[in-house]
Amino acid sequence: MKYYFDEGRALTKDIINKFIELDKPEQARKIKLHNYYKGKHDILKRTFDDASKPNNRVVNPYARYITTLITGYFVGEPIQYTSEDEVVLNVLSDVFDYNDEPSVNKTLAKNQSIFGEAYEALYVDTDGNPRFKALSSEGEIPIYSSDIDEHLIYHIRYWDAYDVEKSETVQFVEVSDAREIVKYRRDLNGLAEISRVPHMFEQVPVNVYFNNDEAQGDFELVISEIDAYDAFESDSVNEADYFADSYLMLMGMQGTDEETIANMRHNRALLMPEGSSAGWLTKNVNDSWIENEKKRLDADIHKFSFCPAMTDDAFAQNASGVAMRYKLMGLENAVSVKESEFEKGLRRRIELLYNIIKKSVGDMDYLDVNIIFTRNIPQDLASAVEVVNSLDGVISDETRLSLLPIDIDANAELEAVEEKKLANYSLFADNFTGVDDVEDDN
Repeated sequence: MKYYFDEGRALTKDIINKFIELDKPEQARKIKLHNYYKGKHDILKRTFDDASKPNNRVVNPYARYITTLITGYFVGEPIQYTSEDEVVLNVLSDVFDYNDEPSVNKTLAKNQSIFGEAYEALYVDTDGNPRFKALSSEGEIPIYSSDIDEHLIYHIRYWDAYDVEKSETVQFVEVSDAREIVKYRRDLNGLAEISRVPHMFEQVPVNVYFNNDEAQGDFELVISEIDAYDAFESDSVNEADYFADSYLMLMGMQGTDEETIANMRHNRALLMPEGSSAGWLTKNVNDSWIENEKKRLDADIHKFSFCPAMTDDAFAQNASGVAMRYKLMGLENAVSVKESEFEKGLRRRIELLYNIIKKSVGDMDYLDVNIIFTRNIPQDLASAVEVVNSLDGVISDETRLSLLPIDIDANAELEAVEEKKLANYSLFADNFTGVDDVEDDN
């Protein structure tokens, strides 16, 4: 969620407290989303007035499934960077390797999927190396300028920590702007400043990655369907328990006592007078209706989250590439929005890193960095090779090789093929000359 403030106005302690108070509903929303990702659904809180009734509470972890699948599809393959400026690329590559950049990106993409927004902090470690780290999305308040530019002017981060010495929970607040980071500790008198540390990033050293314009998580809109599916599943198990606890009806045998019933259970036999009958008192359950409702809910969850069910027949091994692309079209449309927002964050990360790096390596054109996302999806290599072969003589060999869904250097491969041809030709020529020499000797 975005908050706005007039640029140039000081962020006093009173205003900081007002922003934290304003953020409480947002914090509650994020906690709920995180709980669903961890499998802590509302069904676990269900109670019945009659404590003797079966109360199974079955959790179906759709939220984790949706986030895991979409995140894997989005950044399962590491993000690639290219640039004509080798100096920029080499410096960034060293920084990214030092920070384990693919791992940070996956954490950010996961948080982006769960909460609808992800945060990372940039800082300089004790060895003077620029660092970046994913933050928890809970307790994060980005504050933007109230003009049309809407650039980040402040960031408030608040969290609770347990003080072992005092055996109490204490709240800490950290406020960042373009010049410094101020840390507070909340006590009985309010916010007490602990530290004030300047930085050299020239902007607020926090990056925000939104999931979409509305900052909604990937499974947020289908939580009600997930709740309904949990309820159906739980009640189905309850019905099984009801059946196990069914009452035995003995009609026309009013004089039967407990000892007789115990003997019948032991001997597994019923001695009934003429005109009497026995049977179980059970509830008729419409299993077909329940299963149809569960299938409908399952389909709606996948449809409205744009996350396909991988057990669907469309993902069979013999499915055509066209069928696969059609099945993934909704997911691809949603991920394309996610990608555009993620790219904004990556570009700002590079810009902030440049503000640190330039002090030691000089001016660099950080804008000359291309960011390449690759979808993590099984490739039909056989079909791709067939297409590439069919284009022989129609387009250049370099372009044909670039169409293959594998990571290769087309120019290097063509050079290798040419070298192999020359080597084979040389071997053939040497053998041919040898044959002529033998024939001349004879």
